[in-house]
Amino acid sequence: DELASRTHDRSFLLERSMAAGRAGDHAAQRRWLERAALLYPDDQGVQRTLGEAQQADRTLPSVPSEDRFAPGRELYNATCALCHGPDGQGRAGKAPPLAGSTWLGESPTRVIRIVLDGVRSNEPQFERQMPALRAFEDEQLAAILNSARHRWAPDAELISVEQVAAIRTATEARQTAWTRDELSEVQP
Repeated sequence: DELASRTHDRSFLLERSMAAGRAGDHAAQRRWLERAALLYPDDQGVQRTLGEAQQADRTLPSVPSEDRFAPGRELYNATCALCHGPDGQGRAGKAPPLAGSTWLGESPTRVIRIVLDGVRSNEPQFERQMPALRAFEDEQLAAILNSARHRWAPDAELISVEQVAAIRTATEARQTAWTRDELSEVQP
């Protein structure tokens, strides 16, 4: 009875929608929002949020939700795991961990730059520079990043192909890897 009554509560519906979105279940997120929009057709906030969710669905790869991150996970394992580890814990002397990384989970602007152009570490414990992955397609980079964020920064927003493309265009003249200092200046 309590659950049935709560499924008519705007706050409850939006809360469930956000939880589904954070879990990467965008179909469930959209269903909760559609229910809220049906019950509250004049609520502009609900309508706007539903529109944003529908737009996000159009910009993400069309992979079934239970398998949505598999292509990115495969690319990560083939490309990134050698240094960052299949578990995201990093490798001594090679690369820092992704699990628990603040940059991985924050706004996409830094992390997209890192995968596009690489990063030079000024930390003596890491002897290698992360290589640029600019040769990858925008869809592939978004898939790699979304898989990593889903695993090690699950509260982070998903990265769209359009975001990767926009940063690729904005940084196309770049010829060197980023430094941590340069990346610190980039607004998240």
